[in-house]
This record gives sequence, C-alpha cells and structure tokens, in this order.
Amino acid sequence: MKLSNCNYEVSVFFHSSTVRLRDMIADSAEREAERDPGNFRGSCACIFHRPAYAYPYDSFDGLRRYILAVKDKTGLRSRFRGYVAIDFSEWAEHVDEQYFQVFLMYLADHADGIHYLLFFGERETDTQVKVLRVLLKYMTVRIEEPAKFGNSRELKNAAKEA
Repeated sequence: MKLSNCNYEVSVFFHSSTVRLRDMIADSAEREAERDPGNFRGSCACIFHRPAYAYPYDSFDGLRRYILAVKDKTGLRSRFRGYVAIDFSEWAEHVDEQYFQVFLMYLADHADGIHYLLFFGERETDTQVKVLRVLLKYMTVRIEEPAKFGNSRELKNAAKEA
C-alpha cells in the first residue's frame, strides 16, 4: 500500500473483523508517512471512522460527524491527505438508500489526496455485488484480497457490468 502509487479512489474490504486490518493499516500508513511525508498532511496518516446507520427519514448526522473527524485530524493545515478508513458494516444491507449515496457523493467530491478504505464486514456474494454496483456509480473501486471472497470471478464480472 503506497499512497503516491494509488490510481484508484477506494479500496473495499469484505472481512468479518476490522480490528486486525485497522492495526495493519495504521502501522503501514505511519511507516509510509515517515518515509514520504510530502504525500501526507494532517496530524496523523490515517483516520478511522464508523458512521452509525440512520433509517430513512430519521435525522442523519453521520456525514457531519465524518467532516468534523477529518477536520480534527487535519491539524493546522487546511486540507487532509492520507488514508481514510470508514467502516460501513452497518450500511452494507442499505447501500441503495439515499443517506448512504449522499455520503458516497461527498467522498467522491473530496477524494483529492485521500485514499479511502471502505469496510463492509463479511457478506454474501449477492450483497457484495450490490455494494460494488453502488460504489462504482461514484468512484473507481479496487477490491482488496479477492481470494478471501466467496466467488471473486462473479464479483469481477459484476464490476465490469456496472
């Protein structure tokens, strides 16, 4: 994982446990920031965020909380650059809902210098395909560790079709 070599906007993970992944990503991001600080801006190299699911027509403050979390980690600089890991596990079954898509539109509009890492928890192949179809409407997607998915060929074909 190297921020300066990324030619895609978002990496997607479908794993049951994000704790180990979070630790690996944080360590990797910090090492990369030490080696090449010019690619990073902010008080840390990686931000982790988990927006709570909001039912349609309920109050949704997940996007506002995300923006405040990024501003908090930006430090004195006007713009954050680095990795942003977002755990959307609670949203995996609701990716077709408006709040989730608004969140994605915001991420896509603010992707300059940021590499997004999106976590959706362990999901069945049909849910993974649904998630990927929605994501592909807004950004370029890279599926991380496809060998750990049930049927990676089916997922890649769905990504091509979308």
